[in-house]
Amino acid sequence: MPRQSSQRRAADRSGALNRSLWTKSLWTRSLCAFGAFMLLIGSAACEAPSPAKTTTAEIGVFTPSSPISVEAVTSNRPLNNWDNFTTDLDKALNQENGGKDRRKVEVSTHRSSNLKDQSASVDSYLAKTKEAPSSAARKILILSPAYRPDQVAQQFSPMAALAPSGVSSAKTTENSQEDKESAAALTSSLRQARKDGFTVLLLGDSSALSGFKADQTVTLLTAYQIGRAQARGLASKLALAKASRTNRQSVEILLPLLEDNRFTRDLFSGIWSVLGPYYRSGAIYSPSGLLTASSGAKDWRTVTVNAGNKQTIAQALKDRLRPAAGSSAHVRINGVLAANDLLCQGAIEGLNEAGYTGSSADINPQISISGVITNLSGGTTVRRKPVPDPATRADERTEVADYPHWPLIVGYGTYPLNLPHLVDGKQWSTAMVDRKAFIARLSAYCLGLARGTVSPSSRLFSPTLLTISASNIKTGLVNAGYLSASQAGL
Repeated sequence: MPRQSSQRRAADRSGALNRSLWTKSLWTRSLCAFGAFMLLIGSAACEAPSPAKTTTAEIGVFTPSSPISVEAVTSNRPLNNWDNFTTDLDKALNQENGGKDRRKVEVSTHRSSNLKDQSASVDSYLAKTKEAPSSAARKILILSPAYRPDQVAQQFSPMAALAPSGVSSAKTTENSQEDKESAAALTSSLRQARKDGFTVLLLGDSSALSGFKADQTVTLLTAYQIGRAQARGLASKLALAKASRTNRQSVEILLPLLEDNRFTRDLFSGIWSVLGPYYRSGAIYSPSGLLTASSGAKDWRTVTVNAGNKQTIAQALKDRLRPAAGSSAHVRINGVLAANDLLCQGAIEGLNEAGYTGSSADINPQISISGVITNLSGGTTVRRKPVPDPATRADERTEVADYPHWPLIVGYGTYPLNLPHLVDGKQWSTAMVDRKAFIARLSAYCLGLARGTVSPSSRLFSPTLLTISASNIKTGLVNAGYLSASQAGL
């Protein structure tokens, strides 16, 4: 018996040991299997594609292309053009990409030299969006009609190229029939875009495309606004509020003779809305006699000049300031309102040839656009000797025998070629559409549509003017990103 009990106990111990080993083996196999399973899951997770980005907006931008010319190479064109406008707008709209919320804006820009090409470009874009539909919650199409570049676009900038009637001067050329047919085709394409769910924004006048009504029209600068802004600047600098019949100021107005006379007419209407009352009261007068107290906005033709080149402009101003027969005295001229910077170039050349001396900065030096005039290259103050206020000069109360003082000259367009004239004071000011600010507001509106925070029927805006003088070339142009310091000649 004892021997059998001992054998049973040994057997029990052996069985328990085997069961323990089996249990440990089972756990080991289970843990290995679990580990392998987790590795498989991890590997699958690593290989799985990340969630696709959500496209919140699909935006197509269609603008005219800027013409390339010899003058453009020499910077003798307005600083604003459609190429830099489109580039800046593309950059602003793409700021939405790469955010933490994975929103994405698909932006496609298209530039065309004429309406026919632009219509074909819009059709191609719409066809592609149908072939590869996106998940965009909002589709937006921004377009400025690609009428052939005219004199207005070349001399004032394309952002002021449409007359209030909305009809380009190109429609009066030999290409008018082709433009008319292309405009009709473009109108049909835009109607289709709206049917396809696009919100259409038209840059320009609402009647630029006959028979088409966009969801929103972003009005560009009008000729009237340009003329009025120039006249207000001249009136402020000349302190015309102090002028009177016994303390008169002499002013000449230079308007370009353009193919599209409506632009010139509306430009003068804006000027006359400010200066007309001064002419009527006798506070200012025209040395040439082309404008009188009885003149009105209808007399715009009397002050137009052939603006083909600087020489013809220079001669036109010299003819207006021609002294009386037998006299070599300089006719008094206090201000020249040149409708654009090309006219300023001609005016400066004519005054130099006629022997006028000094600078615009000598006139009411206490009145400036943005404060103290600085030497932009060195950062030090340019100290100009103060001169008496024209309103209190004794020699301005009566006509004097000789008056060779340089007049105030204001222009428009911000031609890079004119910037040295601003620095040396020969030209007092120029102006341009604040393109950066305009694009910031336009892109904010489009991105607001994409997010659903802006209504398509929200009231829109018009461009604002940026006035440039010697005192703010650096802050207004260089620091704002319009030009580099070297391009500005600093």
